[in-house]
Amino acid sequence: MKFTELPLNGASWNNELLYSFDTEQSEPTKVIVDIIDSDSNTLIGRQRLADVTTGTVNIARYVQNIMHPPRTLPDLSHPIAASTSAIAITVICNGVSSEERLFFREPISILRGGLLSHYTDTKTMIHGGVIALTAIANTSIAVEIKSSHDDRTTTKRYTLDANGRPMDIAIPLGSEYDTAHTVALTIVCDNAIRRTTTYTLESKQQGCRQLLWYGDEGGIETYAFQTGLKVSDTARVRSIAMPKYSINTLTERETVVRLLSSFELSNELERIAGIIYSPYIFEVVGTTLKQVELNRREVEYNKHGALHQVAVELRECKRGGER
Repeated sequence: MKFTELPLNGASWNNELLYSFDTEQSEPTKVIVDIIDSDSNTLIGRQRLADVTTGTVNIARYVQNIMHPPRTLPDLSHPIAASTSAIAITVICNGVSSEERLFFREPISILRGGLLSHYTDTKTMIHGGVIALTAIANTSIAVEIKSSHDDRTTTKRYTLDANGRPMDIAIPLGSEYDTAHTVALTIVCDNAIRRTTTYTLESKQQGCRQLLWYGDEGGIETYAFQTGLKVSDTARVRSIAMPKYSINTLTERETVVRLLSSFELSNELERIAGIIYSPYIFEVVGTTLKQVELNRREVEYNKHGALHQVAVELRECKRGGER
């Protein structure tokens, strides 16, 4: 038994992932194909082929089944942690293992090193928010955070072995950053500086929501929508008939909130606009994530055809009780 074709390292599970094999036998035989999550050594799928000497299997649907929706969410409580934007797979045919392959939401060159998130030289972020992005490196990833206060400048540095895997970087801007005016974040991949972004910190406005999603390169993206306007409240009541009377019960309450982007430069607006194409959206609550449902997603253009604003409508449902 041998493998004659494997998918490219860095291929997307949203495309075909073809594994071809040759039993190296003249007589047809049964072949069992096991698809293994290499990191957890977990069986995620199996195919049985009868009476074959060669064959090709497409394992994409097995990977999609455990990655849609994401099986785990980014860990915002650690500065650098293994990313949820990729999965390592090994295929075993009749006991013979393939080389390990790393698959992503979108196809990438895993040898390049650098950011899988879109970031510019300057950005804004709210006090109490979380700076979050994804990077990949062959050997190591380092993060340096320099915060500027009225009376001091503080610097922190974190390093983690990457081993060719993508890593999620998360910097919660908690109480230690309450007096900071700016935070400069430098990302170092394989001992080379890939990006330094300076964040200007703003006070969190009433109704502000920070959302997180996966961008077109598979890395995590975030944005704090400072303007949140309540659009509607809806209530649903169910009447329960009793022998001598009835009880009206509030079964569900629904609130729709419209979130609007602030004035941003065109490249930042283009990054934020990517949220409307992401199938899974999460709200950042402290250092945890809560999946949310968007009622409406739209981008607005000015009379010159330039991107003007990004608007999304957040639908919140709550189960009710008796009133």
